[in-house]
Amino acid sequence: MCIGTLALHAADTNAPVIKVDARHQMMNYPAGTKPDVYRVGATSSLVLDATGYTFNVPPELRDKPLNSVQVVQSKTHQFALTWQPGKTRYELSNVTLKPVPGSQPFSGFHAGDRVVVAIGVADAPRKFAPVWTSIVEIE
Repeated sequence: MCIGTLALHAADTNAPVIKVDARHQMMNYPAGTKPDVYRVGATSSLVLDATGYTFNVPPELRDKPLNSVQVVQSKTHQFALTWQPGKTRYELSNVTLKPVPGSQPFSGFHAGDRVVVAIGVADAPRKFAPVWTSIVEIE
């Protein structure tokens, strides 16, 4: 059992990192510009890193803390994990991503996937207000 755990942690360190930044922000970008998308190879996990990023929270959400990361691969593959105050790095994997009701379990990021990753506020089941959203293309 310990050997499997060590192998898992070693594999996690090689996961592609998705750095949260303004260049990849798909919401409210200036007219005449087009945000960049992330491009990574097929992988079992990603690391979402918001270290040093300041979120532009709309006034209607300012009294509510960020509390959710949403990952959408398709209509049948949608996932969430809890955003925690003070934590800025998150592994996106089968260990951390929980299927939303009606979704299939997470099985990795596969070549050809176009994945939406969003950070925001979830108030109730199926009610999510994104603050930062981007696209990850899996090659």
